[in-house]
Amino acid sequence: MTRHVPILAPALVAAASLASAQEAPVYPTPQDALETLVAALSSGETAEVVDAIGPDVTELMRPDDDVERAEDWAELLAAYGEGYRFVPLADGRVEIVLGADDWPFPFELERGAEGWSFDVASGLDEIAAREIGLNELDVIDALEAYVEIQAAYRLVDHDGDGVMEFAAHVISTEGTRDGLYWPGEDSPIGDLVAQASFEGYAEAGEETDPEPYLGYVFQVLDGQGPDAPGGEMSYVVNGNQVAGHALLAVPAEYGVTGVMTFMVGENGRIYEADLGEDTLSVAAAIELFNPGEGWSEIEVE
Repeated sequence: MTRHVPILAPALVAAASLASAQEAPVYPTPQDALETLVAALSSGETAEVVDAIGPDVTELMRPDDDVERAEDWAELLAAYGEGYRFVPLADGRVEIVLGADDWPFPFELERGAEGWSFDVASGLDEIAAREIGLNELDVIDALEAYVEIQAAYRLVDHDGDGVMEFAAHVISTEGTRDGLYWPGEDSPIGDLVAQASFEGYAEAGEETDPEPYLGYVFQVLDGQGPDAPGGEMSYVVNGNQVAGHALLAVPAEYGVTGVMTFMVGENGRIYEADLGEDTLSVAAAIELFNPGEGWSEIEVE
């Protein structure tokens, strides 16, 4: 059974955020700390989990959801029931590893003069880092799916001009099917993905900023540069995108929803680059699929 931090984290973050006036609880041993946390989770009471974990960290606060919280805590307890162990770390801390899959609990235990306590601040940082990693893995899966969707799109002459071509946009121009999304059940992609178009989308006739999908926004590219396989070329010939396609995926909020920017071409090879704090501005200037300096091909299983 594989566990993902974003499934477990929100309720723990919500619990930690309520402990604003508390001192960090101190435990005689890591075992005592874990048993107290397990008892608190078993109670189903947020206040008890707050008391077990410790002081407030306001970063990464999440809306409280009773149903989601109960599911999160049940999954944690199930992992605990499968087994656990304490792993000593080089800095003297102890990591709690849960379940048959050896899932590392994000809140490590640190030893002070009076005993052991959960390091909530570093735990929340770890949760954020893991969430970014999971977003990026999901986006890589989405890029693989995109390549397949484009291949299927080209099997149909969507504009009736006798030319089989690729989609030139994420969202089709109004009244056409020149993109991967159009209103209707037969659209290759759904609303949620379409609304993540880098250029935004129209809603009730009004232009709207993009709504990130998996923490990312997306842009179809219509040409490639000299560093792309096959060299520099436009994918558009006589008004039809027949020579290829590429997709750019950009974190909507650098360092929060993602770090790496990705691009993929028709051959399915995916590249990544860290465009830095100004990722959105840098990405907005990218017009061609050109994985040159700073871009690395990733291995896809």
